[in-house]
Amino acid sequence: MRKGMKSNQALQTHGEEQIFKFVKRQRELLDLERDAFVKSQLREIKELGKSLKVKVSDVCVPIYGGTIASCKSILSKTEKKFPAFKTGNLVCVDLLDGSNPLNGILVRISGEKFDVHIRESADLLKERETFDIVKTTDDGEFEQLENALDGIEENSSKLRDILFGLREPDNQKTAASAQPFVLINKSLDDSQKAAVEFANGQKELAVIHGPPGTGKTTTLVEIICQAVKKGEKVLFSAPSNVAVDNIAERLAHNGVKIVRIGHPARVAEQVLPHNLDVILQDQLKVVKDTEANIRNMRKKLEKQCLNQNTKLLTGLQEEMKTMMKQLNIQKKTLTNQMTSKMSSADVVL
Repeated sequence: MRKGMKSNQALQTHGEEQIFKFVKRQRELLDLERDAFVKSQLREIKELGKSLKVKVSDVCVPIYGGTIASCKSILSKTEKKFPAFKTGNLVCVDLLDGSNPLNGILVRISGEKFDVHIRESADLLKERETFDIVKTTDDGEFEQLENALDGIEENSSKLRDILFGLREPDNQKTAASAQPFVLINKSLDDSQKAAVEFANGQKELAVIHGPPGTGKTTTLVEIICQAVKKGEKVLFSAPSNVAVDNIAERLAHNGVKIVRIGHPARVAEQVLPHNLDVILQDQLKVVKDTEANIRNMRKKLEKQCLNQNTKLLTGLQEEMKTMMKQLNIQKKTLTNQMTSKMSSADVVL
């Protein structure tokens, strides 16, 4: 027994050392990638500039709220280049009136035409012919990767140990996976069917590999549908919004209850009805309106503090307290609605 305990302890120590080395190396590589990213951004800004002056040609209100401004670049004869914008980029919209820039997302680019989504009302843009689109440096992905690396060391789990080769996967089939299953998609070929059967029999991990065009996505949809059929909840993720939307659209077509997480401006139009922000847009608007009223109330309070109008100040403070209580109730309602929608979904993407 003592020998076995020592072996387990040695394995655990070796595993911790292996994980530590992996995380350390990944951090070094991540730092190199971040440095390269920053340098490329600086070179791009130096060569192409950071902002682009545009003229508004049209504004519309999408189903998920906010405003989409359709713009065209205004380039002088000497200006032939503009920042290397890409669809999905985070940008700032500078109204050129001294106010704080608005946060936005580029939802569509076609030549010198740009569609920008902002959270604010269309009235802000209708009063202005031109404004600047400013490219922002989005290094949030690096922070997320750093947090993920922290989690590897801090959160011990069976799956983590299997992925690092410190523990063998459980080969014992569950009662559900041992039973013969009926294909939902009858058109799967033999290799796809074999992949579905293989994944259906795994408890922790299944890897499916194949060249482009061999039907991996179709196979994945079948695997998810089989899991849902067994009463399981599924969390799906992929490296791009396009990949997530592709799966989401197919699952919805198969009648699977899905909830799509993410900014609506980055979600495919066909999937928007399943987007969490779109589903909760009424309650989100209530919260945003109350927050806007509170901001306005704060400005009034600051003004009255300067004027030293005690009576009016006391009244505004009481009104402010009431509004804060309302906001807390509204946020709690929003959280409950969000939890309910997520709980009722078969698949969250």
